Amino acid sequence: MTDAKAVLDNGSATQAAVDTAAQELTAALAALEVADAPVDKAVLQHAYDAAKALPSDKYTSATWGALQREITDTKAILDNGAATQAQVDSALKELTSALAGLSAAITDNRVAIDDPAARFAVGDRVYTGSQLKSGFAVTMGDRRLYEGVDFVVGTAGANTKIGKGSITIIGKGDYSGSRLLEFKILPTKTSISKAKAGKKSVKVSYKKVSSSQQVSKYQVQYRVKGTASWKTVSVAASKSSVTLTKLKKGKVYQVQVRSYKVVSGATYYSAWSASKYSSKVK
Repeated sequence: MTDAKAVLDNGSATQAAVDTAAQELTAALAALEVADAPVDKAVLQHAYDAAKALPSDKYTSATWGALQREITDTKAILDNGAATQAQVDSALKELTSALAGLSAAITDNRVAIDDPAARFAVGDRVYTGSQLKSGFAVTMGDRRLYEGVDFVVGTAGANTKIGKGSITIIGKGDYSGSRLLEFKILPTKTSISKAKAGKKSVKVSYKKVSSSQQVSKYQVQYRVKGTASWKTVSVAASKSSVTLTKLKKGKVYQVQVRSYKVVSGATYYSAWSASKYSSKVK
């Protein structure tokens, strides 16, 4: 432009000089480039600051991890003095997407049945000959848990023989986690068919439990009707009756019977039968 101005101000300039100056000025104008606008990082900086201020414990680990990766990439763009507007805009898009993708962590307020400090009890079960895998009465501390509502049975042991059985319960509803629990499998309850009084004696006849239970022995308890103290006699598993002797003449005796089985040093008793009363001892 300076050279062109000099030609214009020169009253003696030739046409050739004018044409040359015009060509050079035209070429210079054609070579002009539009300067880049200043890179604006303000919005990106604001989004970055907001993301950094978020609490980590409020979101799922997966979505929180994705946000942290975008925060790291955004910081690199903010610190890069040569970053272009396109790079800034792309970083803002990715950071905004990660923020939008955050998922709130679910706070589990359920009671953990796998807490080592939790104390459980499972009600005794009675031998059936089949696997016991449902119908369990479970308590946790002083709370009764209901099968199908508070837990389901995940797996069960063999649970077919008198002795110790096991189940794994899985929390449901207000309860979470799982727990292996043990319970007792007891012999079936028997019944007394007769309590026949004799001379200072009573013959007690009872129904034996099934042979598949392989009980160790029976126990017969007896006492004078109306008294508190019981006496107990043991009877071989092969027997279905026992005669109680040295009884008091003229007294009525109350009797009951149960079976038991010893398994690995532990004794498993059936429930006592219903009581039966003899006639007066002769």
